[in-house]
Amino acid sequence: MPTQRIQTEARKFALQNAILFNGKANEKAVAGKVIAALKKDGVTPAEIFPVVVKVVTLVNSMSAHDQLTELTSLAPELLQKEKKERDFSLPPLPFAEKGKVVTRFPPEPNGYLHIGHAKAAIIDYEYARMYDGKFILRFDDTNPENAHPEFYDAQKEDLRWLGVEWDSEYHTSDHLETHYKLAEQLIKQGDAYLCKCTSEVIKEGRFNAKTCSCREDRTGEEALDLWKDMLASPEVSGILRLHGEMGSDNTAMRDPTLFRVIEAEHPLTGDKYHVWPTYDFAGAVEDSISGVTHPFRTKEYELRDPVYFRILSLLNLRAPHLMEFSRLSIDGMPVSKRKIKPLIEQGLVTGFDDVRLPTLRGLKRRGIVPEAIKQFVLQQGFSKVESVVDFSLVESVNRKFLDSRVKRYYFVPTPVQLSVDGAPKKTVKLSLHPDATLCWRRAHPRDC
Repeated sequence: MPTQRIQTEARKFALQNAILFNGKANEKAVAGKVIAALKKDGVTPAEIFPVVVKVVTLVNSMSAHDQLTELTSLAPELLQKEKKERDFSLPPLPFAEKGKVVTRFPPEPNGYLHIGHAKAAIIDYEYARMYDGKFILRFDDTNPENAHPEFYDAQKEDLRWLGVEWDSEYHTSDHLETHYKLAEQLIKQGDAYLCKCTSEVIKEGRFNAKTCSCREDRTGEEALDLWKDMLASPEVSGILRLHGEMGSDNTAMRDPTLFRVIEAEHPLTGDKYHVWPTYDFAGAVEDSISGVTHPFRTKEYELRDPVYFRILSLLNLRAPHLMEFSRLSIDGMPVSKRKIKPLIEQGLVTGFDDVRLPTLRGLKRRGIVPEAIKQFVLQQGFSKVESVVDFSLVESVNRKFLDSRVKRYYFVPTPVQLSVDGAPKKTVKLSLHPDATLCWRRAHPRDC
């Protein structure tokens, strides 16, 4: 390898390094660049380093003006600091066709949305848009004790603030009659039975993998009659259970509950219904009948996947491609309604919009912008690997969006007046942004 080639490479990288660091290039930094550039040609560091030392000495003796002039002529591309944009796009979906992907976001209307919901909503929404598909907002309101009327609109407001728009919207409670018919189908097939046992007995039976006596005693016509009686009157107690696998190592498959009686008034249907499907039944059925192709849910439900597919198989309903991802956990923050609600009830925080909470309303008050939440979610990736992240990551992403448009205000908490004799009078107006050209009110520069 001719020494001239090494000198040329060393010269341009030395000039670049000097310009970036106040006219003084660093030998090791320059040598690293040259080694990388000539590695494919088989040049060894031992050949490169002596040349670099001489070149750096010469470059550092030049004026800043001369350094800039020479690099502009020698390698102008090195004057452009390329900022590589990281790719935070979602991975391709399996079995997905353009224009045929249907996703859904199914919140329960029992509270305000938090950043964990944002992760689910953004993934669902982004995949639908990626494949020119359809995105459904479905309110899973099958527990009237938890559903509250104000949260239907509140959750839609939160989603719109997040920048998530949906193509269609409905409530699981809209399809309750369909659910009843499908439940009756399971009973007639001998795939479901009415259980009258107490919750303690059911819990003990599942723990010990012991079959309930109701499974054999209340089948066929008797089970169907009991089901109809339960639908007719809330005074008829009982639950509808799936003929699962009581001996299964997966406890979720040990005759899971499909329907139960809840007498509370529903915010949309009032007291019209009192028999309500569980998440196992409603989630599987709704995903199928609404045309969802790729339903997503958090990894905590992974053990319930066999229940999901068993129900659809027994009912001869289309099975979507079910996918899981890890829950979003933030160190020191309660990312679940179950943990947030007690904090509010005990007066430890002021409400769902307290800036210390990871609710979307709390984050909004804290100054977190929706674009930052979206990028943060995509940065975490689509994975089932559980991890706990620090909230500083959210703030770091947020600063990148705010840096070019927010105003900076300064104050001196304990000012001291100084008088300088003979100083000329002068009025100075400080910019509200370090770079007025990046001011968020570019149309009114005087406000910067």
